[in-house]
Amino acid sequence: DLNSEIDYREILKEYIRPAKFMYAGIFSEIRDFVDELRSICNAELYIISGRYGLINQDDDIIPYLYPLDSKEKLQYLDLTSSFSSKILDLCADKLILILCLQKHYISYLNSIRWFEKIPKDKTVIMVTSNEFLYLGAKFKNIKICPRKGVCRLGKRNKEDIINLIVQKTER
Repeated sequence: DLNSEIDYREILKEYIRPAKFMYAGIFSEIRDFVDELRSICNAELYIISGRYGLINQDDDIIPYLYPLDSKEKLQYLDLTSSFSSKILDLCADKLILILCLQKHYISYLNSIRWFEKIPKDKTVIMVTSNEFLYLGAKFKNIKICPRKGVCRLGKRNKEDIINLIVQKTER
């Protein structure tokens, strides 16, 4: 209920935190990796929030519980927040976009032909399921790093991503 956001912020003011600290558990691997990337490039972390849409890691948010656990919820969120368009807007001044998304996120983006809209001069690294390897073959600017189990990144993928970033930024 974003219409009551001002009231919620007042009631929950002592619980408001930057978004990067509101998502716990295995998300901490992503947060730590972005911190590591900052030592070699200008890395930014954006989160697709069930309440707010696309948000920056430093945006202050209230605690909430609304898991984006289906393509239908993602479709509704995109309709109300335009998160997929906002990600494309971020591509304008970025060289590399790293997507660490669950399968239903990739399925949703693929269903709206989102990958076709990514500028060809941008490199997209997706850490996701093997079932999306075909996207890497279809779009030459997409590199798939297969996700292993519940791990968001994995040691090997982190190394591959860092090597790719170093190669791209040395040009």
